Amino acid sequence: MKARLRFLPMAVLCGVVAWLGATPAATEPIVSNGHASQHEEGLVVDITYELTGATAATRVAILVSTDDAISWSIVPQDANVTGDAGSVTTDGSKTIAYNAKADLPTTKIVTTQARAKVIGIDGVFLPGNVPLEMVSVAAENFQMGANANDSGWSDPDEYPAHTVTFANGFSMGKFKVTQRQWVALMETNPAHDAGVGDNYPVYNVSWNDIRGTNGFLDKLNAHIASTSQGPATFRLPSEAEWEYACRAGSQTRFCFGNSDCSDYQCSTLCNLGDYAWYCGNNSPYGTKPVGGKLPNAFGLFDMHGNVSDWCEDGYHENYTGAPADGSAWVSTAGSHRVFRGGDWAYNPRDCRSASRLASYPDDRRIYIGFRVVR
Repeated sequence: MKARLRFLPMAVLCGVVAWLGATPAATEPIVSNGHASQHEEGLVVDITYELTGATAATRVAILVSTDDAISWSIVPQDANVTGDAGSVTTDGSKTIAYNAKADLPTTKIVTTQARAKVIGIDGVFLPGNVPLEMVSVAAENFQMGANANDSGWSDPDEYPAHTVTFANGFSMGKFKVTQRQWVALMETNPAHDAGVGDNYPVYNVSWNDIRGTNGFLDKLNAHIASTSQGPATFRLPSEAEWEYACRAGSQTRFCFGNSDCSDYQCSTLCNLGDYAWYCGNNSPYGTKPVGGKLPNAFGLFDMHGNVSDWCEDGYHENYTGAPADGSAWVSTAGSHRVFRGGDWAYNPRDCRSASRLASYPDDRRIYIGFRVVR
């Protein structure tokens, strides 16, 4: 008997943002009106869809399920997907031709439980079509460091406040790098003891694991280059980029305001809990899946709390002599590297936009992760 896979006329399609459980913003690519039509003899599946909100960074891929959309375990081979997949930068009606006969195992039998799903993101796809979503951040001036709103909460290394003028905008990871994304490139999961799962932030990763030779960034950029997904320019954020992205236009203690917290308060009554996983709401113990709290005004999630983010910069005891152009400050630095944002065990004081912490570049901690910049 010939091996055949029967695709229903209406495929299950959705934007990747909905698939990951977040609410899509109007500026994000949205996939809608999906249909699948199967050619019996050649077992080629024509998939049509509508794309809106496309940008120069938009990437489109498909996933296939053979168990009525319970799981999406089949990632089609690139050679078996043609048409409007990969880099799709314009809105409108699109068509993908999927050669299911060439792609699927020959042991498959006739089934009516096959589904196809189109996913579109502003960002790139890692091996296995794992999406890495990015948010564009415009270049503007901002005041970096502690200000009057931080009075009584600040530390000496947050001064002097100074103006940073960015020469160029950048894109930043919408979420912290997840364990699924780490494993897609690095193959093993270093996370344990503080939350394990695909959409949990990765932790127990050192600055060297990310930034060193054959580290995450090396492998990410090599993958981007080999798959023609745009310039291979992913890196860690500078401290200035991180704080600018965290503040999202604010000059208050947190991206949303000064909050009703006291500086060392670990209480569920504190409104920081609307935006952050911190010491007041870290039950059960440990990290939480990314994107579970409100985003800031730039559409970035978990800038406060959950896990801290490694930055490119070496640690300096204050901002005297810091670059004014937003670049990373690595000259005359000590042996430590900066991490920002606080984490699930920290108090509100250490989760502020201006708060700075540092550790050795080979340290691996259950409360430090990272996000990427391009």
